[in-house]
Amino acid sequence: MFGKILSKKKKEEANPVREKVSKMTITEMKSYVRAPDVEEEDIYEVMRKLTLEDKSTKQLYIKSDDMDSKKKKAFDLVLQISGNAKVSVDSIELTQKFLEVYADILKDYDTKHKDIYISRITDSIDVSLGILETLTQLKSKMDLLKQ
Repeated sequence: MFGKILSKKKKEEANPVREKVSKMTITEMKSYVRAPDVEEEDIYEVMRKLTLEDKSTKQLYIKSDDMDSKKKKAFDLVLQISGNAKVSVDSIELTQKFLEVYADILKDYDTKHKDIYISRITDSIDVSLGILETLTQLKSKMDLLKQ
C-alpha cells in the first residue's frame, strides 16, 4: 500500500537517471527538479549527487573553497527539492545527511552572508515530512474508498 511512498533504494546500480544527473550543473539540476514531469527517482538522484561522495574522485560536490555563488545555488536547490510535492523518504534522509555533511560550510556561509540556510533547510525537512504525511493519508483514504 505504501510501497511507493516509503520505498527504500536497495541496489546501487547504474541507471539512465543517474547518468543524466551526473553530467548536470547546479543550474541544470534546478531546472530539472522544477520541471512538472520530474519523478521521485530524479529528485533522489539530484540529492544523491549533492550529498554523497563521488566514487571516482573521492570528493563531495561542494567544497569549502568553492565560490559563494555555487554554495548558494546548492543550498537553494536543496530547499527547492524539500518543497517539491514528489519528495520521497529517501530524499528527506539525504537532506538530513546534507545538513550533517555540509554543517561547517553552512555555518561559515550563514555567518559571512548573514543568512539562515541552516534553519531554512531544517524547516524544509519538516515541510517535506508534512507533504509525505498528507500523501500517506490521501493514499489510505483512496484505498478505503476503493474497497
